[in-house]
Amino acid sequence: MTEANVKVVLLRARRKMKDYDKGGPAISPARQKTTRNALEQFLLYLSTRDAAGLERLLAEDVISLSDGGGEVNAARQPVRGRANVLRLILGLAKKSLVEPRFGARMLNNLPTILVEDFRSIPKAATRYTIHFEVDAEGRIRGLHAVLAPSKLSAIR
Repeated sequence: MTEANVKVVLLRARRKMKDYDKGGPAISPARQKTTRNALEQFLLYLSTRDAAGLERLLAEDVISLSDGGGEVNAARQPVRGRANVLRLILGLAKKSLVEPRFGARMLNNLPTILVEDFRSIPKAATRYTIHFEVDAEGRIRGLHAVLAPSKLSAIR
């Protein structure tokens, strides 16, 4: 690439980011509502340890990703499939020494769960977010956990 090409690409990228920084990506109200409904159902089923409810809420081809940023423990590979993700969720819930505190936040214009889990286990995330990707039927097809403390410093 020539210097002129790089300057054009940089200018276009800055314009895109300027629009993005103004309000985040455009998300329809319907998608926000569907995501909020899935989030609320997820928290309800998790708090009551309703495995059957969680299983119904998860899409067959659901994928769970986690990002510890090398700072805290996280799954090294994506967890794929309803049965595997359900086992992961229930297994992590059993490991909680104290009941975590859950809160809803809007991040990137979508409802997200903020978890504060004050465990004293080394390398365990004590504060993290869980983002949902929901399909047209309202089932969760993606769970994305951001566990790295450095990536969450701006979230209150």
